[in-house]
Amino acid sequence: MNNLILDKKCLENEQLSIEEACAIIIISKNIDYNKILFDLKKKKYIDYNTDEETGEIITKLTALGIDKYNSAIVNAEMQEYQDSIDILAKQMKELFPKGIKEGTSNAWTDAVPLIVKRLKMFFKKYDILDLYNNEDILNATKRYVEFNKNNQYMQTLRYFIMKDNIELNQSELLNYLEDTTLGSENNEIDWTKTIEFDL
Repeated sequence: MNNLILDKKCLENEQLSIEEACAIIIISKNIDYNKILFDLKKKKYIDYNTDEETGEIITKLTALGIDKYNSAIVNAEMQEYQDSIDILAKQMKELFPKGIKEGTSNAWTDAVPLIVKRLKMFFKKYDILDLYNNEDILNATKRYVEFNKNNQYMQTLRYFIMKDNIELNQSELLNYLEDTTLGSENNEIDWTKTIEFDL
């Protein structure tokens, strides 16, 4: 069995929570839980903290672990769009400048698989796959690049798609999709109000 689907409603009918169902799966397959934790710690997906008041050992996901988990979920949800996103990533990469951004050590673009990963997180966060197609996204990207090509605060492709902190609503791509006047000749922006320091 390659795919395992846990439906919350079906589990509730059996008076099971998601967490309880996962525990039952581990027990039913005679999996060594301690070995799982050992392997996850070795991969640096989890870490341990000690509660100062109780002395209890607390297991937590590391930033790497959270990234791996989110990637797995997004990849599963976006599987049917994989080919389309692959093509989009390559086309967006071609629209951005080549090489290293002047005055920084950051490349203007990433490798295509990293752009694909970024786009999937973008689509997951903003849930816009049914609102905009590849042509819309490419047009928004073209407007951004053309309008900002001589601007020192132009973002790299990575941050144009979405900032690293997915809890914040910071995406120039989304702005350009929602407002088609951005990047037009009649649209003037006060750059002193849009300066980004983590380019």
